[in-house]
Amino acid sequence: MQPEVKSETVIAETQFLTFKKLHYKNKNGEDASWDCVSRKNSPGIVMIVPFHEDFERIVIIKEFRIPINDYEYGFPAGIVEEGETIEEAATRELKEETGLTVEEVYKVTPPLYSSTGLTDEAVHVVYVRCSGHPLISGLEDSEDIIPRIYNKSEVKNMLNSNVVKFGAKAYLILSAWTGNAIVSFNMFSM
Repeated sequence: MQPEVKSETVIAETQFLTFKKLHYKNKNGEDASWDCVSRKNSPGIVMIVPFHEDFERIVIIKEFRIPINDYEYGFPAGIVEEGETIEEAATRELKEETGLTVEEVYKVTPPLYSSTGLTDEAVHVVYVRCSGHPLISGLEDSEDIIPRIYNKSEVKNMLNSNVVKFGAKAYLILSAWTGNAIVSFNMFSM
């Protein structure tokens, strides 16, 4: 039998999040429950991978993240607003968080999940070519973001540092972009 969620109970709500208890039947047909968090009032999240002018330079943001009480290096991201396409949200968020302009959208991934044991939040990764000079005039009061343009050599040095904190998705994308992949599949050949 495949597990199936039968109902949910809202435990608490804030402006942006709903904490829920999901009631489901497990693989043995037994009643069980699971706690999770959902984002409210948004059809999704975008994370923008911005290549600056060409594929040789990339924009990375250094952002203060309250849950870790420190700065994390990653990519611009944000909430898709009602009535907005993924591409429109990516263009808006990149402008707000970096001051840069999207010139071309290369690829939009399907919804990707990063922590399904905790949340149902789905992220679309949007790869773009952008132009302009980084500015931080469009930030909200809750945002402490410093955008910077890096070349592959600079990113490789950051990836090899044990000091820089990266978002998991950004780390994997940057590792692939620089050829500094974490895992070589040749490691698994026998």
